[in-house]
Amino acid sequence: MRLFTLCALVLAACDGDSDTDLDLDTNVDTEADTSTDSEVDTDVMVVGDGTAYTLDVSDSASWVYFDLDTGAEVTPADPADASDWDLAFQQFTVHVNGGSNGTGGVEVVALNGEYNAWGSYGDGYPESGWATDSDTTGAVMSGWYSYDSTTHVVSPGDVRYFVRSTEGDVYELRILDYYDEQDNPHVMTFETAIRPGE
Repeated sequence: MRLFTLCALVLAACDGDSDTDLDLDTNVDTEADTSTDSEVDTDVMVVGDGTAYTLDVSDSASWVYFDLDTGAEVTPADPADASDWDLAFQQFTVHVNGGSNGTGGVEVVALNGEYNAWGSYGDGYPESGWATDSDTTGAVMSGWYSYDSTTHVVSPGDVRYFVRSTEGDVYELRILDYYDEQDNPHVMTFETAIRPGE
């Protein structure tokens, strides 16, 4: 059932409009379970040729760190100077371990308008366009979502990414969902697949 839900979400991804002033307290589904249980295990699921991971990113005071190479959530002793994480999540913000947010050298290529072109590079990846987080340009993955200011719903934006990890491996990545099965926000599901090059 979850695979069907994820596939339906991928097909229904919204346009790229975004608004950083998010009000997620309004739930448009009045029949939804309003449970406040925030205990969400990291779920792993195979989707197509990728693997989907689900993380609870609801704590506005803490970052959730993820290592693409091990496919696991990690707790770095000093995130600013650690090489054991690639991505950091906090509610709707995504940072990479590079540039202004870490010393891991993580770089990203953002392919706008290509959400549904998953796998179009085969085992390869783009040769140019690599960037990292910066104090001047912001978080390189900030365009991952689309926000509907009428319904207050966050959906994946029309973008997919290639991420070069701290180990130098390249992963194709896209966000699949931002809600759990009861429509509670701040539950990030994303898909990755290693792309070793051709």
